[in-house]
Amino acid sequence: MADGVSSVDEQAQIRIPAEDAFRALLPEMDALAEAELMIPTVDIMSAVSVVLGAWPRLLALRPEIERHLPLFNLARFDQLEQYAKALHHANALFRMATTPKHTLADRASELTVIRDRLLTDAQSLANYGLLDPESLKQCKTAPGYKALASDIAVLLTVFKERWLSIKQRTPVTVELLNDANDRAEELLEAVAVRDQAPVTAGEASELRRRAFTIFARAYKDAQRAVAYLRADFDDAEEIAPSIFTNRPKRRADEDDDAPESGEPSAQESPAAASNGKASINVDPNGLPITPPLVG
Repeated sequence: MADGVSSVDEQAQIRIPAEDAFRALLPEMDALAEAELMIPTVDIMSAVSVVLGAWPRLLALRPEIERHLPLFNLARFDQLEQYAKALHHANALFRMATTPKHTLADRASELTVIRDRLLTDAQSLANYGLLDPESLKQCKTAPGYKALASDIAVLLTVFKERWLSIKQRTPVTVELLNDANDRAEELLEAVAVRDQAPVTAGEASELRRRAFTIFARAYKDAQRAVAYLRADFDDAEEIAPSIFTNRPKRRADEDDDAPESGEPSAQESPAAASNGKASINVDPNGLPITPPLVG
């Protein structure tokens, strides 16, 4: 994508749900005492994906929770989806503050190459009747950062829906699809945070801890409620999976005192905070469970 393809006005207007949730929840995050804060000892992107994927089934249990657990904090439960989105954005701020900067044009240019390659392969598969050509019409190839991310979301959905049928007949790989998903999210996040006041790595880490704390606390509550309500059905872990299962192995340079249990801790050292960048591989086929948060 060439420089200037997206106007300044368009860039200023782009917002994503994750940013809106983050802004709305800042007062709640700011109200947390230092002693309450947890360390994000999980892969943030995977944890957010797990919770967003679980949210519809959790929401379906809300009437039972309200009926059988009168002391349950429903207000916190009702915010769980927004907590996940806010953590998504806080993690984006952290990555922007702690990783080398790349221009929006550079990111968009690289992602455009990937988009065009995926679209060409999808059109070829459609020509052989392996994909629905009508579904590809949603890929507009229009100028603009958000339009580019939307194209990626369309293509990910198209490939994912027919993956078992086409995976042996295309050069596209799970790794390529995950990479496209990651890049699209990074592009949206870069646009969303571009005009915000710069934050230091320390400030970004603090914001991420606060966002993770309200997120992890609410999801833990939800898991306990599900465990109680579904005790006789042996499906609690399917409805509310652990966000700690796929925690990455600790690196050799991490603090020896960092928690290894997978549970959040109330104190953080700089070495304990990972950048949270990883593919969302919770789908049985290894594909992203959700497309980029494009609104």
